[in-house]
Amino acid sequence: MAKQVMMKSAAYLLVLTFVMIVLSIPVAAKTKTDEYTKTLEKFSDDFFLKKMSKHHVPGAAIAIVKDGEIVFARGYGYADIENKIPVDPKNTIFRVASVSKIFTIAGVMKLEEQGLIDINQDVNNYLKNFKVKNNHEEPIRIKYLLTHTDGFETRDLGTFVQNAADLPSLENILKNDLNCPVQVPGSKITYGGYGTALAGYLISQVKGMPFEEYMNDSIFQPLNMESSTFNQVLPKNLKENMATVYNYEKSTEKFVPAPFLYVSTPPTGALSTSPYDMGKFLIALLNGGRCSENRILQEKTVEKMLIKQYSPNPSLPGVTYGFMESLYNGQRGLIRDGSGVGIRSQIYLLPEHDLGYFYVQNTRGDEMVEEFNEAFMNQFFPLKEEKLNDPIDFNDLKRYEGIYRPSQTAKHTLVKMEALAMGDLKIKADKNKGLSATVLGETEIYGGFPRVSKWEEIEPLLFRRVDKEKYIAFQENEEGEIISLASASGYHGSFVKIPWYESS
Repeated sequence: MAKQVMMKSAAYLLVLTFVMIVLSIPVAAKTKTDEYTKTLEKFSDDFFLKKMSKHHVPGAAIAIVKDGEIVFARGYGYADIENKIPVDPKNTIFRVASVSKIFTIAGVMKLEEQGLIDINQDVNNYLKNFKVKNNHEEPIRIKYLLTHTDGFETRDLGTFVQNAADLPSLENILKNDLNCPVQVPGSKITYGGYGTALAGYLISQVKGMPFEEYMNDSIFQPLNMESSTFNQVLPKNLKENMATVYNYEKSTEKFVPAPFLYVSTPPTGALSTSPYDMGKFLIALLNGGRCSENRILQEKTVEKMLIKQYSPNPSLPGVTYGFMESLYNGQRGLIRDGSGVGIRSQIYLLPEHDLGYFYVQNTRGDEMVEEFNEAFMNQFFPLKEEKLNDPIDFNDLKRYEGIYRPSQTAKHTLVKMEALAMGDLKIKADKNKGLSATVLGETEIYGGFPRVSKWEEIEPLLFRRVDKEKYIAFQENEEGEIISLASASGYHGSFVKIPWYESS
C-alpha cells in the first residue's frame, strides 16, 4: 500500500520559501537580462509561494526563455516529500504527458524537410504492415495527424500498464484498435492520442529504427538535452532523479504517491525530461530550429509548425502543427498541454515576443497552471481597454439551444460508454441575451469549459465568455440550421449538435 505523506500548511510554506530561494539556475550576467530576470523572479516566487498551498501542489518548476536564453528557471517545493528532496529545474526529471506530442510532431516535420515524406499525402502510403481503415472519401493525410483533425475517436482504455513487460507493441495497438475515423478527416478538431501515436509509428516505419532512438538522435542529442528520453525503462541517473507524483486526498489532507505507469503509446506521452532541457527545446522553436550552435530543424520548417493550419472559424484561434493557439489580452500564444496520472505540464509560447515558458507540477490539476498563465499575461502584457468590442444584441439566440457532443466521441464497441462518461454540453439561451453552457458529464470536457459558463454574442455565430477572453463559434448548414460548435479554449474542441433522444 502506498505510503501516505502529510504536510501541514505552515511547515510546507516555510520549507517552500527556503527551497525556492536555493534551487534556481543562474543566467548570463547582462544588465538588461538581470533586470528582466529579477522581475520574473519576484513574480514567480510570489505566485508559487501563494498558490502551491492553496491548490495542494507538492512540487513545481518553471523555465522561462527569452531572446535565445534561459533567463529564469526555478524549482518549488518537493520532488519527493518523504525524503525531503526539493525540485531542481536542472536535475529533477518529470513525465510530461501530452507535451510529448510536440516532440513527435517535430520529428515528423524533420522527415518532411529531409524529403522522406510528404505530409499532404495519405498516411497509408507509408505504412508497410497494415493500412488504417477509412470509410470517408477524404484520405487521412499526415498533416491531419499533426493538427488533431484526423477524425479518430477518443479511447483511453488500456492507455497505461504497470509493468514494462506488459507493454504491447505500438504496431499491434494501431493495427487492432484503430477504427475508422468518426469524423471526415480534416473537417473538425478531434483531440486524442491516436493521431500522434500513428505519427510516431510512421517515424519508425520511414526511418527503419525504433521511435525512441530516432527522437534521441534527431532532437535530444543535437540540443544537448541529456536528461530527456522517450525510453520508459529509465537509465539509473534519470531514474534516481525522477519526481514522485502525487494525488491529494481532500478527506485526509494527505499527498498519496501514485505509481509509475508505462504508456502504451509512447509518442503520445512517454517523454521524461527536466525543465532546463525543455528550455533548450523552447529556444529552438522560437529561434528557427536552433539553440546556441545546434540545429534540429530548418527555419522554414519551424515557421510552418508555428503558423495556423486549421480553424473552424476565421475569427477563432486555431491549431498549428502541434500547438493550440490562444488569445489572451490580445496576444497570440501557442499552448501545448500535458495532463496525466499525477502530472500537469504546459508549454506556452509567445512567438511575436521571442518568449516562452515551460511549467510542470507533480500532481494533476488545471487550476494553478491556468492561474499562472492569467497572472503572467496580466503582469507582462496587460489588456488594453479598447481591445474588446461591445457585445452585439441579437434576438435569435434560441436557435443555438441544444445538446452538443464532442466530435471525437467513440461510436464503436464498449468504448462508446467510456467516451460518453465525459458527457455532453448543454447550450441554453439566457434571459440576459446571452448563452449559458453547462457540462453534463462527470469529468472534464475538451474545449476548456468549466461546469457552467456564460457567453455573449459579439458577431453572428461568434461568442465570447463574459469573464475571460475565450471564444466559441457555431456552424450552420445551407438551410441556416445550427449543426456544430467549436471552442478555442484550452484543448480546442469541436462539438456536434445531436437530437434530444441521443443525449446522455
